[in-house]
Amino acid sequence: MQPLILELVACRSSNQPEDFRPIAAVAYGNATLAGQPLRNARVHGLAFKEGCSGGAFAEGQTFTDETGRYRLRMLGLVTGPRRMCIAVTAYDQSGGAMDSVTISGDSLNFAQVPLGKEDSVRVDLAFP
Repeated sequence: MQPLILELVACRSSNQPEDFRPIAAVAYGNATLAGQPLRNARVHGLAFKEGCSGGAFAEGQTFTDETGRYRLRMLGLVTGPRRMCIAVTAYDQSGGAMDSVTISGDSLNFAQVPLGKEDSVRVDLAFP
């Protein structure tokens, strides 16, 4: 019996895994409910390559502290630094039902930079 030889053919695209680099940017601010600090709310951020919708290229999640403050580091893996539109959403379940508020439209420079040197923007999230 002849041995079976499998031949693997790989297509080389313009973006190889080694071309991708980690990038990051930060959104920070306060979350409030009826003007009061919103404690332990989940905050989720997405960054989009074009416009402020579609497929996300970076994301992050954190929770507000006891004073309603948060700092959200969004991470992605792309082929180079780029400016991206962000959407930040806070989720509140303190009243029993899940509620959310989203702020979008700000743009950040996402780049491969040392921790603490990321571009950042303040985004305050207020529930009525």
